[in-house]
Amino acid sequence: MFLRTTSSLAYREGEWKLIHHAATLEDAKEELFNIAIDPREEQNLIADQPEIYRLLWEKFKEQVEMED
Repeated sequence: MFLRTTSSLAYREGEWKLIHHAATLEDAKEELFNIAIDPREEQNLIADQPEIYRLLWEKFKEQVEMED
């Protein structure tokens, strides 16, 4: 699932959600959450799950490029 707002973009796959806090791919803060165990999105897991982050980031970039 891919979501776009005026100030952020998000990509969700299964229990993982990647949030990109910017309307474009440049210069933004990202957050990665496992929403099955952290539904309130309180713990950013990018540092703990770098492989999942890279996988979702590549899929996320593809989706953004398709949308643009």
